[in-house]
Amino acid sequence: MPDATRGSTRPRSAHAGRPPSPLPSPRPALPDTRPNPLHPAGVLTAALLLLVLIAGGPAGAAAQGVTTDRPFGTLREQAAVQQTWLRLRL
Repeated sequence: MPDATRGSTRPRSAHAGRPPSPLPSPRPALPDTRPNPLHPAGVLTAALLLLVLIAGGPAGAAAQGVTTDRPFGTLREQAAVQQTWLRLRL
């Protein structure tokens, strides 16, 4: 058997004489799939969202026309009824 230092024609393998490993070779690295925040579509989406929030889009328009149904009246009205009841009771 020729020695590696004497100029053999075939390099010696680190696994010479061993059977091949039953484990599969490692998988290649997966590509980076995170969204790029500086991508033009992402910047446009962020700008439109900011514009809608500032302008008071659908949520702002809906909040202005809300009327609350108070079956027992306001707190001031409830307090007045309670005070009247207490005066009559005492």
